[in-house]
Amino acid sequence: MPNKTNVDRGDTFECPNCDSTQVHTENVEHSFAYGVGDSAVELTCQLPVRVCETCGGQFVDEAGEMARQETICRHLNRLTPTEIHHLREYCGTQADFSELTGIGEASLSRWETGASMPSKAYDNYLYLLRFAENLHR
Repeated sequence: MPNKTNVDRGDTFECPNCDSTQVHTENVEHSFAYGVGDSAVELTCQLPVRVCETCGGQFVDEAGEMARQETICRHLNRLTPTEIHHLREYCGTQADFSELTGIGEASLSRWETGASMPSKAYDNYLYLLRFAENLHR
């Protein structure tokens, strides 16, 4: 059963169909295929679906896409975009983190937004940087 919420951290959503701001969120269990061929698996996440109370339209926005991305990262045993973002924030700006680690700001931005995923080698590097003693070395 969907979990209906009317307030999402104070965010206001606009329906792409009718431009109404009378939109609430229903968190629904969502299953999706990840991978191709014999290696494809079925993953499940809680997906925030925006529902317009004016026209009845439903849509998924960036928060929904991030929920799917984070589910894929957990499946692959990789850091999620949120975890990468928190690690970077601990060090300051993207420029600060880039200078400290040698990771390019553009790559870091893509990883934090979920637009792309770090390679396994970079993921291991980022994982090790989560330990303060490694970060300070």
